[in-house]
Amino acid sequence: TKNTVYIIEFKMNSVNSALNQIKNKKYFEPYLNTGKNIVCAGVAFDKEKRNISEYKALNLDELLSSEIN
Repeated sequence: TKNTVYIIEFKMNSVNSALNQIKNKKYFEPYLNTGKNIVCAGVAFDKEKRNISEYKALNLDELLSSEIN
């Protein structure tokens, strides 16, 4: 959007794995100097239900300062 960048990673059955990938691969780096708020979201799909089972969104500061297991 005009003021916010959304980085979304999708994984099978693991929100934390998706957020760790965003953090470890530094998908946010190209947007650091834009002055925009950066929101990182992990989305987990349930293979059996064939639908979204969980999601979690964190501001970049929260993602970088947290331990995600």
